[in-house]
Amino acid sequence: GISMGFTFDFNQNTLQHVAPHGQIVLTFTNRVRLDFAETWVSHLRRLRMTNYLVGATDERAMAGLQKLSLQCFSMKTNLPEGEWPWGSPSFKSLGPHKIELIFKTLKWGYELVITDIDALVLREPFAYMRRYPSASFLTTSDHLANTTNDDGLETHSAIHSAFNIGFMFFRNSSLPLIEEWRKVIREQPRSRWDQGEFNRLARLKWDPRSTKGLDDPRLFWAYKKMMIGGVLPLTL
Repeated sequence: GISMGFTFDFNQNTLQHVAPHGQIVLTFTNRVRLDFAETWVSHLRRLRMTNYLVGATDERAMAGLQKLSLQCFSMKTNLPEGEWPWGSPSFKSLGPHKIELIFKTLKWGYELVITDIDALVLREPFAYMRRYPSASFLTTSDHLANTTNDDGLETHSAIHSAFNIGFMFFRNSSLPLIEEWRKVIREQPRSRWDQGEFNRLARLKWDPRSTKGLDDPRLFWAYKKMMIGGVLPLTL
């Protein structure tokens, strides 16, 4: 039997119910990756975290998540059920849905960690993020080597590598960037790649050399110098 106690609509009431402390971890899966979803949630449960939701991109994924009693919601995407090859139209058309989740969550006043289903949460992330109260966003990057081994953020030698949006943290203060990201992806959802556009916008008129007003020199002024970003360590 399916416990409906784990099935939600993605709205403000759900977030209040699931994440009463204003911090939520989101991911999403299709039918093919249900075993990843089970692993992803098992790590959160090990950390005794209940403030998470898994979005289902197709109906069979939704049924599978319900069967596994994972806290889930339907993303109603009309995406195909199979594997999405990297760079394919289906792969790209997931972008707007993901950005919409980020946009709404921040609009409702939550702090958010959003990950791909294969990016596991190995420790409670929000305690780490609290070390950097001025950061609007913290993201992983494709920089392949640690620039640091002190459990801090990556140094500036990593901030020029591509930001990888497979594991990201956002505060409400990142909304101007998210709103523009949402706008450019909605203009051309089939041709623009969410990660490529995020990289372009986060660095739009940025000032990586200035450390003025930063509470940690590894942070940087991003997006029109309106907000502060940072690159999370590979070891998070």
